[in-house]
Amino acid sequence: MVSKAPSQGAFHIASLDGMRAVAILIVFLSHAGLSHVVPGLFGVTVFFFLSGYLITTLLRMECEKHGGANLRQFFLRRTLRILPPFYLILAVIALLTFLSVLPGGFHSQALTAQALFAANYWEIAGGVQPPGTEILWSLAVEEHFYLLFPFLYLAMRRFMPDRRHQFALLLTLCAAVLAWRMLLVHQFSAIDLHSGSAHHPRTCHSTDTRLDGLLFGCALAVWGNPALDATLIRRSHWLWLLLPSCLALLLV
Repeated sequence: MVSKAPSQGAFHIASLDGMRAVAILIVFLSHAGLSHVVPGLFGVTVFFFLSGYLITTLLRMECEKHGGANLRQFFLRRTLRILPPFYLILAVIALLTFLSVLPGGFHSQALTAQALFAANYWEIAGGVQPPGTEILWSLAVEEHFYLLFPFLYLAMRRFMPDRRHQFALLLTLCAAVLAWRMLLVHQFSAIDLHSGSAHHPRTCHSTDTRLDGLLFGCALAVWGNPALDATLIRRSHWLWLLLPSCLALLLV
């Protein structure tokens, strides 16, 4: 279901709210001590998928309505939506750790890395993060995606206007990222069979190994988007057969 707010010209995909709720519940239960039963990283992957799907839908709508996308306005909207609450929370955490209200001590380098959206690579490098901010690696991945994907999307529209070709390219990139992550897992396993390589920060927190979830959302938004391709979705009843394979890809 898609609704539009007439005052702002924005749109709202109501069905995504349910998926967000499920993803939040998965992450919450995982951090509540049920990580051995509920995989928190799967919830994060669902968030990545939704981000890729939504951003691509926004870009598609603007390009199909105006013939192109205003990247300046795109980045301004992302900045106003993300940075104020993010920096406010980061400042509160910094103050509380500095005053020793929160345990772990004050880490200026960690806070700098987080403020620059490099928390994931700071963690990979062995840096310590203030307590309660470990999840910021996922926000870093999303920010890197926001910075890169609009340029990729506009390039695809220019050099391969057929959406089938765009879909194929995005799926190819998904497969490449997945293969790269699997290679890194294999390399870490070869070094130490007990290292927990599948959950090593290098394999599951770095941008270059987690873009597949985002790109998969982009691919579906390009190919069959209920917000833009309602006729295609109504005709293609067989698309429901893709659900098991999509879930399998996300779980991998």
